[in-house]
Amino acid sequence: MDSFLIKDFLQGDESIAERKDFEILTPYEINKAMDLIINNKYFDDTTKKSLLLNSWRLIYKFKPPTIEEFLTEEWIGSMSENIFPYWKNVLSSLVNPQEQYKNLILYSPIGTGKSTTVAILNLWIATSIYAMRNPKKTLGQSSSTSICNVFMGQSLTKATEVLLEPFMNILDSSEKFEQCRTFEQMKKREKEDNNKIYWTTAAKTSALAIGPNMSIKIRSTIASLLGLTILCGSVTELAFFKEAGYSDEDIMRLYNDLKGRIYSRFPKKNGLNFSILDSSPNDATFESSIDYYILNKAPKDPTNLIFKGTKWQYQPWLFSEWEKDKSKVFYIYLGAQNSRIPKIFERKEEVQDFDSRDVIECPIDTLQLAIDDTGKFVKDYCGIPTSSPNRLLPDNSKIEAIFSPQINNIYSHITALETESPEELIWNKVKGFFFIEIGKGQYEFYRNPAEERYVSVDQSISGDTTCIAVSHPELNTNGEIIDVVDMTINIIPNKSRINLDAIKFFIHDLRRLGKLNIHHVSFDQFQSDSSMQYLTRAEFEVERLSVDISTHPYLNMVQQINTGRLIVGKNIYVKNNLKSIKLSSTKGGKTKVDHELGKVENSLLANDNWETSALGFNAKDTTDAICASIELRKKYFTGSPRFIFIEESEKNIDKVSNITLSKMGLRLKKAT
Repeated sequence: MDSFLIKDFLQGDESIAERKDFEILTPYEINKAMDLIINNKYFDDTTKKSLLLNSWRLIYKFKPPTIEEFLTEEWIGSMSENIFPYWKNVLSSLVNPQEQYKNLILYSPIGTGKSTTVAILNLWIATSIYAMRNPKKTLGQSSSTSICNVFMGQSLTKATEVLLEPFMNILDSSEKFEQCRTFEQMKKREKEDNNKIYWTTAAKTSALAIGPNMSIKIRSTIASLLGLTILCGSVTELAFFKEAGYSDEDIMRLYNDLKGRIYSRFPKKNGLNFSILDSSPNDATFESSIDYYILNKAPKDPTNLIFKGTKWQYQPWLFSEWEKDKSKVFYIYLGAQNSRIPKIFERKEEVQDFDSRDVIECPIDTLQLAIDDTGKFVKDYCGIPTSSPNRLLPDNSKIEAIFSPQINNIYSHITALETESPEELIWNKVKGFFFIEIGKGQYEFYRNPAEERYVSVDQSISGDTTCIAVSHPELNTNGEIIDVVDMTINIIPNKSRINLDAIKFFIHDLRRLGKLNIHHVSFDQFQSDSSMQYLTRAEFEVERLSVDISTHPYLNMVQQINTGRLIVGKNIYVKNNLKSIKLSSTKGGKTKVDHELGKVENSLLANDNWETSALGFNAKDTTDAICASIELRKKYFTGSPRFIFIEESEKNIDKVSNITLSKMGLRLKKAT
């Protein structure tokens, strides 16, 4: 095709677009033809200028709106009235071809319009694709490719609520967009009319399609991204991912995988290929956290555009008293950089000795909100992540929720003295709590006896409590794997050293007498060689496993607790251990899981009242054993559990009664 035909086309001859030799033109050939036009001595300057201004016709059926034009009522209807000015600046910077930005990171306080902005950007991208004559060729993709934008949430439902619904609300509010009942009807209308943009929810494998060349897909896992040609991907509300059991590492992997898939398909910035991360400020504790990445690593990447700041910085009209008089403020000291435990001060003199980078000035209008919940206020209004005071589980209701009356357990502790014969010593003391005698000398575990068991021992010989934890996996009603702790047997010294041999014999007894299907056994570091050798000879799978080496096992367990996926029978040591665990640092600065420092209550003298007992405070022996047991399950369990845990109402469960075993001098509780 010569430059004169290109000239005729740019001057309005649409029939040329139907010619085969026009359809097969590559971007390189089009650029070459434009060069010929610009350098053609027979075209005057006025003609050349006109042709250049209409050069968009080579790629587009109609002139696509700029992002500034798109944010007007003409394109997004009444929604344009709700676009805050700061978002116009952010989006203009993001799509500016002179900028390097490929990734938009939204890290602003609540109520600043992040989800709406994500929806608008995705719709503008979809509109630009719709306007193209041949988007696949223009973007360097094969004709068999299906280009899509992806909305990701911790579940399909959450992604739909947070991103897809605002997206569809904009479609409904604008006269530029018209819904079609079927995909075929949409394709027909798209060819007939360039004055509107047609879309449908009748796309086979997508939430909706905007024209035949762009779809919107909803996803919630890394695996679900496989095979997709993603132009723009949006991950929203990372706090919901944490609640669903994702670790910080899981979230970063998902985000990085999404970015990788976008730029493997569209390696050069084309003004439409972006990743979007919507993450409200949350946790400043870990260097592995998404917050740490956004605040410390992301700013070093020039392709990241980060939007953050205080709520009053962007929406000052919401704080009328402060807006009238900027001197009406109070101050929050955020705490040290690695802890971020905020405190309120009402006078400037009280914070003058602190590093100014760790102090934030807040409108007086918000003082009561800050007093009510300082940490939440700092996140939601100041846009700054905080740390709960070192405790891994600051919400006691989460701890209480793990205890189920359906699960039998030893309420406090037993003894196993070194002066006693070790064979069947522990077995004889606890078998009545967990096993049903089905024949003379024959026993069966009372719950789900065939499932694989994981046994972990946190061992001591004097002073500290020893704990044996046994657990197995089940499914909850959502089909997710949960950990059910079958027993937590706390063994106290009782003025004598603990009989370590009794522990290895008991584990053998669980299989030999109780017929438990024990899959793996672990011991911590303390004096475990003899027991491990004995059990190995008895053909157990045994290993040394310490949950103190890294924070991951404990963080995994805490995540199970926070998401309601850990079930335990009542045990006072478990409860108070969980109230005591916290994060601290080694002398070398490495984060570790520790327990609160303080007096460890004498187990022989302490009361066992559920509300007031100090048994298990300032220690973590019991939770170490449970944590290791869960870690074994994560390492070795494959397939799907055979049992579903269904929480029964209290009236359907026999009341838990106190059993005093005067013969052993112990305080135990047993499900009758």
